[in-house]
Amino acid sequence: MRTGGVLIAQSTHLLCEAAAIAFIVEQAGGVAVDEFGDRILDMTVTEDHDVCVTLVLGSKMDVSNLELTGARKTSVKATNGVHSNGKMTSTNDVMML
Repeated sequence: MRTGGVLIAQSTHLLCEAAAIAFIVEQAGGVAVDEFGDRILDMTVTEDHDVCVTLVLGSKMDVSNLELTGARKTSVKATNGVHSNGKMTSTNDVMML
């Protein structure tokens, strides 16, 4: 959180991975959302406990500067943190897992 940056992890299990790390990141002053910009800790699981999400976490400023590729936000689709025009999706480093 101190030096910035964003971590994007695809196919993360909501209950056993994403929710746990989201709690820690938010306690440290960061933010954890999915690819649509929805807060991880606000998500509920109704039936299938094996729900996977794309986890986006980092400092509040870096995540808010990141253009997410979900259907509810308009943006250029990023591939490994780089737009099709070759520019980074954020002013800081983006790590795709």
